[in-house]
Amino acid sequence: MLSLSTSVVRQLVVLIPIAYLLSLTGDINAVWWSYPLAELVAAALCAYFLYSLYKRVINQLPDDTIEEVIVTEPVILKK
Repeated sequence: MLSLSTSVVRQLVVLIPIAYLLSLTGDINAVWWSYPLAELVAAALCAYFLYSLYKRVINQLPDDTIEEVIVTEPVILKK
């Protein structure tokens, strides 16, 4: 659900309004700057979601649930 909201915020809430506002400048090349700006907002939103998920769920796990996995034999992948 978080990935859906990140995608919707990136496309509908950030990308389209910024592209429209940059198109008002009269320079059509300025519209291309809406993509990197939308990606920065989406990255910040993902970082916030990761932080809140870590604080709410991952940090609450007991320490004994984390076990080390030791591979004693090499894993050979067949084609």
